[in-house]
Amino acid sequence: MDRFYRAVRAVARFWLWFLFKSVDVRHPERVPAAGPILLCVNHPNNFIDSLVVGAVVRRKVHYLATAAMFRHRLLARFLLACGAIPVYRKQDDPDKMDRNLDTFSACFAAFASGRLVAIYPEGTTHAEVRVQRIKTGAARIALGYEADHPGQLRTIPVGLSFEARKSFRSRVLVAFGEPIQPAAYLAAYREDPVKAVDALTRDLQW
Repeated sequence: MDRFYRAVRAVARFWLWFLFKSVDVRHPERVPAAGPILLCVNHPNNFIDSLVVGAVVRRKVHYLATAAMFRHRLLARFLLACGAIPVYRKQDDPDKMDRNLDTFSACFAAFASGRLVAIYPEGTTHAEVRVQRIKTGAARIALGYEADHPGQLRTIPVGLSFEARKSFRSRVLVAFGEPIQPAAYLAAYREDPVKAVDALTRDLQW
């Protein structure tokens, strides 16, 4: 972690200590201390989700954040300083979807440097108890990188469960799932990328 991110993380941890009665973590050891990682996180509580994940992961987290947030100059500078990567959503920027090639390139560069990237594959925050149908972006990023760097990347599902989303001093659970190795889908990806992406997406959904 750089100094700026470390300071932001310290402030976030203080606010979480103030807002929540407890933040319980299951299987944090599943996140390696080094090497390229893609965290796939459900998204039940808007900006709080990023604070919670960043507070419990002992590495700098490069979040994929909607490009709409980067339209505000000061907020954009803050997000970029924190290592965030803009991603373009069809509902926000239907005419800029081709710019997601830059998003993929930024993720691949982060992985090549041994960094940790986090994505919310549901695509948007929501108030539902269940995980919503996830989109294919996470699998496309994972397999796109894996195709050129076999066996390097780990994909880890992360479950956030809030006792009461809007209640003060409630509890939150952060559960790290067993890593999913994109390498297991690589042969299928070379034969039929669409089917392989769909298969990995189904497993991440489960």
